Amino acid sequence: MRHVDLTQLPRDKRNYIAWNQAAGFQIPFIYDHLRGEMTILQANKGKHGEAILEIEFENRIIHSVPASSVKNCILGRILQTRSFDFVTVIGQQFQDERRHYQIVGQRRGVLKSNPQATQREVEILCFLCGAKTWMAEERVLPPKNCACRRCRYSPLSGRPSIVETDPWMIPFFPGGIAQARQYTHGQNQKLRFRCPYCGKIREKAIAISTLSRTHSIGCACCWSVGRSFPHRLIKCVLDSLKVPYIQEASRKDLPWAQTYSYDFYLPELNAIIEAHGKQHYEEGTGYFKNALKKNRTADLHKKQLACDHGIPPFRYIEINCRKSETEFIKNNLLRSPLPALLNSDLTELDWLQITRTAWKSEKLSILAYSLDNPDKSVRNIAKHFGVGRDLVKEVQVSAGIYDAAKERKLGVKRQQAFYADRTKLRDEKICQLKRSHPQFSTQDIAERVGMERHAVYRILQQKGLYDDQTEKANKHLKISASRKRIKDSEIRQICQLKLDNPEISAREAGRMTGHGHSTIMRIWSDNQLIKCR
Repeated sequence: MRHVDLTQLPRDKRNYIAWNQAAGFQIPFIYDHLRGEMTILQANKGKHGEAILEIEFENRIIHSVPASSVKNCILGRILQTRSFDFVTVIGQQFQDERRHYQIVGQRRGVLKSNPQATQREVEILCFLCGAKTWMAEERVLPPKNCACRRCRYSPLSGRPSIVETDPWMIPFFPGGIAQARQYTHGQNQKLRFRCPYCGKIREKAIAISTLSRTHSIGCACCWSVGRSFPHRLIKCVLDSLKVPYIQEASRKDLPWAQTYSYDFYLPELNAIIEAHGKQHYEEGTGYFKNALKKNRTADLHKKQLACDHGIPPFRYIEINCRKSETEFIKNNLLRSPLPALLNSDLTELDWLQITRTAWKSEKLSILAYSLDNPDKSVRNIAKHFGVGRDLVKEVQVSAGIYDAAKERKLGVKRQQAFYADRTKLRDEKICQLKRSHPQFSTQDIAERVGMERHAVYRILQQKGLYDDQTEKANKHLKISASRKRIKDSEIRQICQLKLDNPEISAREAGRMTGHGHSTIMRIWSDNQLIKCR
């Protein structure tokens, strides 16, 4: 039984142990068959803010004891029940089916988790690969595999090499196939890889397992453009089969898509392909913690939305891409309804070439297209590749071929063409209105198209559709219609004014109704309320 009694220690407002106020307090403990009390002499803060104690026990002072060790009853150092002597000796050899190395050095190393504590470390010489490695003595006694960091996961331990499992990685090794044969895809050995496109050796070394997972060494010539490797791989599969598709189909392409976008929409087959990454199957960490439920709800809503608008359920294909590995994605594609839908045998594709194309981002293609088409603007190139203009500009600036003056000229021409097309459509609409309704005056047409009357007059005159006599007739007709509207709507009010007050003059009635006195006199005369002279 192991137990420490911390009930007597002072507490803060949150009921946590106040170690900084615990100097002089005694802590009773039970540690296996030992019982006793240890005294806290002093409490300080460690490098990361943790409490570090000085403990007195049996007239000995033990420095730099983590408070967590006392709290969790880890008292081997205080009670000296832990051995500080090396178990191995220099010159000792270990050899069996999986390892063959010799201890050539010993030292007290500093713990990474607690710089004030040390551990026993030994240096081994591996006879399999010739490497010398420092490590904790506990790892040597005894490991399941070779303790040498270099050959522990190498082909020397019986694992298949990269040449057998991931031949697509071979071009990244400066030594080619001979060097790739020395490693496996899961090793953490860091190497300076070569870019298979531009041939540059990466200055910073990266782990082999990182290259296997990301399919890229981060060279400036082949950085990805925001799309994941599974997305690029499926794109290359569809390209190799020459299947028309729309990437990131949104409501611009599918009016019913609302705020969602679909990875691939195949218009000729009326099908949708969704590549679901790790976040659709496993809970994330950090910023993406507790996002799994939200992602799954969105997936269900997207599928239901597509099925409600004409996409058959068996043509809504969801591919499990939780691993960014060609073999994993390939197997899931083969198990999906996609081969039957495309009526193609995906096993006959050159998956090695598809993988190579998938690592390669669109930056090199954008650069080549820009060089072959110097008359194309950044906007047109971005539209051709379906990417943002900032990416195209970044590629051209990096390559030193970006011409700001040319872009301004092309922009001016584009605006001029836009305004010319808009003006042509506007003029055609005005002319069509005049042909369809000859009785319309320039003012009527101006009100319908939202323009000034003089602008409509100028356009009709240029097109030969303006006739002065017709315009005057339309004007008089409009005035007559206005007079008729006045008579029909206000004649009773004007007549009632005269009946109620026979002495009222036409001018007074005009001021009250807003009409001229001649109009008032005519209305009264027509209704025999006054005699005409």
